[in-house]
Amino acid sequence: MWSWGVAHGGVAGAGQVGLIAQELEKVYPELVFTDADGYKSVNYAQLTPVLIEAIKEQQAQIEALKQQNTALKAETTAATEALEARLRRLEATGAQARW
Repeated sequence: MWSWGVAHGGVAGAGQVGLIAQELEKVYPELVFTDADGYKSVNYAQLTPVLIEAIKEQQAQIEALKQQNTALKAETTAATEALEARLRRLEATGAQARW
């Protein structure tokens, strides 16, 4: 997200990348600090382990989907081969019946 902050940690005219503290606070309130004036800030150092765990979970999902995809490909190949064999038998039977 881009923001243009000056009064609290920003530099005038410089774009900044960060999270919206109010959105993060809904999920991880312990990572957001609110000062006496109501300004919110994100503890990015403590966010790192959360992001690493999310990546691990996502990678596990990817691996599971890869295995599922491999199994589905094998099933599809087997079904296609069975249908092709049946078609060849039917065509051979039909060709013999014409003679």
